[in-house]
Amino acid sequence: MRRSRNLIQRVGASCRKVRESVWVGAVLTLTVLTRLPTLSEPLVEMHGFRQTQTAWSAVLFARQGIDLLHPQVPVLGPPFALPLELPLFQAMAAPLLRLGLPVEPVLRGLDLLWFTVSALLIYLIGRRLAGRQTALIALIAFAFSPFAILWSRTALVEYLAVAAGLAVLYFTMLALDRRSWRWTAAAAIAGAIALTVKDTTGAVWGVVTGAYVLSRLLRTHSRREIVGRALIIGLPAMAAAIVWMVASAAVRRENLYAYTINDAGFGPWFFGTAAQRLDPSTWLVIASRILEELTGFAALVWLYLAVREIRHQTWSFRLPWLGLIGVIALAPLVLTNVYLVHDYYLAAISPAIALVVGLGGAHLLARWRAGRTIGLVLVAAWAMAFWSLGDYVALPYSLQTNSGELRIARQIEAETSPDRMVALVTHDYSWDPAYFFYAHREGLLVVDEIVPLGALQTACSDPRYQVLELVDGTVRPYHCP
Repeated sequence: MRRSRNLIQRVGASCRKVRESVWVGAVLTLTVLTRLPTLSEPLVEMHGFRQTQTAWSAVLFARQGIDLLHPQVPVLGPPFALPLELPLFQAMAAPLLRLGLPVEPVLRGLDLLWFTVSALLIYLIGRRLAGRQTALIALIAFAFSPFAILWSRTALVEYLAVAAGLAVLYFTMLALDRRSWRWTAAAAIAGAIALTVKDTTGAVWGVVTGAYVLSRLLRTHSRREIVGRALIIGLPAMAAAIVWMVASAAVRRENLYAYTINDAGFGPWFFGTAAQRLDPSTWLVIASRILEELTGFAALVWLYLAVREIRHQTWSFRLPWLGLIGVIALAPLVLTNVYLVHDYYLAAISPAIALVVGLGGAHLLARWRAGRTIGLVLVAAWAMAFWSLGDYVALPYSLQTNSGELRIARQIEAETSPDRMVALVTHDYSWDPAYFFYAHREGLLVVDEIVPLGALQTACSDPRYQVLELVDGTVRPYHCP
């Protein structure tokens, strides 16, 4: 036992001698290298409907020019504009696609870029809040969870919004510490990006930034200046979010089908219902995702250790950490339905979870006599907890060439001609833009149980459409009533 303890101490001492930048660079490099083999896969391994929805807008920006207010997703009938989030991610991809680069590596690579930026910001934030050990543990926890291995290289806007949200917090720290108007302006711009690209993510990091501002008010006499800078950061960001919401809703109204399925059920879709919140299975699903995909089964142990560390500190230290813990709980509580239905929404709170794990791990190493040994046991338990997710972790590395979406796309392509639009009727809520994206067709996807305002009847009477239906994975001609 003494020999193994001495070995652990020698390993720890040699690790501390390595320069901080080397450790961070090694983690970030390994993060990128482990994802590179997966960047060329079709966008259907998970939530293909959302990935190809993003890809459609990027491809059409490349072909037709960038119009941020009218990103097109040609699956809801003309006009095809479907502005949900501000399409900055798609606009960034468009110049690369215009060069002739393939869609999948461009979009996946762009997501990986913003994931890597997010990881670096987590390290910088953790270092300012609690020191090097906390920051490094948080960086590793963020970069190599099963959740991150899958979602860090998908065609989604999540990590652009996460990076912007983290940038708001970090730039606010710099603005207040250095009394810098340059960093104040940078924080305001980052806030506007976060709230327009993904308002649910921007709101999470707005709360954490607010908690940090409160912590600064507790340890300064320049309260008026701090409040002034906070307002300069927050008010333009909120104004940008409101302007985008109003303008994008006006564009969606131009397509009654798009407006009906996206706006009519806005409240219940995002916030869920009281019945969902009272149903234990809702929280079992969300909690199991956090445990299985982000923290391992030691989640409560990391939280306990972090809280113990917080209790040793002053309130100016505590408030940002209480903000981080608070958003982990409050985000699913407020946005219950989307956190239940779409696991990728956890990307918004995954940095907060990683930072709490980092603080708990640093507390264990610094304040417990057998901290290193216990830490190794917890890390081993963390890895073993993820062992059962082998299929989930392997998913990015499995070519999806014979997936259901691609088989259906091939059938649509074979049944239709490219010079006419396609209306595809589905009977099981399988609404998926991947069908048209990989069939290289445009038109109208209709779920017959929720057809609004006679959209199907319109398609049947319009000679521009070829009308098909999808039944049990088979595409066939649809007989209009």
